[in-house]
Amino acid sequence: MTERLHARLCAAILDLVGPARLSAARVRPWASITFSGARHWLCLQVPRDRVAQVTLALTESELALAGHFVADLAITQRVDGPEDCTLSIEVLTVAEG
Repeated sequence: MTERLHARLCAAILDLVGPARLSAARVRPWASITFSGARHWLCLQVPRDRVAQVTLALTESELALAGHFVADLAITQRVDGPEDCTLSIEVLTVAEG
């Protein structure tokens, strides 16, 4: 179940941000006393001139994940050269209900 959710999240992010390359992705189950879900890590390569647009899209949009919601999303960036940037994205998804 966690792997399918992770694949759906990756696809939703790529659909949202437009042209980008997913260079790494991993997931692990997560749980607290009252909730369960998953913690996801993704690395996206994007052109530097699109970093602000992509970051805004990720932080302002609702990612549709049937049966889950995004509880937390954090983005860090690393400049890879004059034209490219890597966005490291960490997402916590929680199961509804």
